[in-house]
Amino acid sequence: EEIIKIQNLRQDEIENIIEDLVNDASISKIMLKAQAIAYALGNDDFQQWVYKEQNGYNSAKEVPEYRKVDSGLVVSASLSYGRIANNYPLPIDIIADKSARDYLKVVKLVQPIAIIENFLNDSDTSSLYFEVPGFLWKDIEKCLADNGNVLSAKQIVPVASFGSIIE
Repeated sequence: EEIIKIQNLRQDEIENIIEDLVNDASISKIMLKAQAIAYALGNDDFQQWVYKEQNGYNSAKEVPEYRKVDSGLVVSASLSYGRIANNYPLPIDIIADKSARDYLKVVKLVQPIAIIENFLNDSDTSSLYFEVPGFLWKDIEKCLADNGNVLSAKQIVPVASFGSIIE
């Protein structure tokens, strides 16, 4: 009898989540319900996934495929004769080093799912920028004319691409 009650409770919770999904409820609300289901099921993998989605991933290495979004590259650089190029879009494919290209083509979003949802719903901008680590600047500088020096480099991601993560 106790097992039947638990099964009915789980079924009701699952149906409730489906209803929330259909009605575009906030992902935070849905994830709290998913957390309850994960614990009721005693499924460690599901519990870990829900926890990481709610709290963020510890490192980019842990990020699942659906949290990897395509990015572009914008660079500010000093050029010869005192010229400055600000926020110049640089095609990633011209970077010679394959590992640098692969790194720059994708942003791995480690943030909690609620923050990603907020970016999508409340952002006043169409794109977000992520700083490129300094160790990649040399690979970028090889692509600049006149022996240019990188002053800043950022990956650019359209906020609209976050929708696929929420879905």
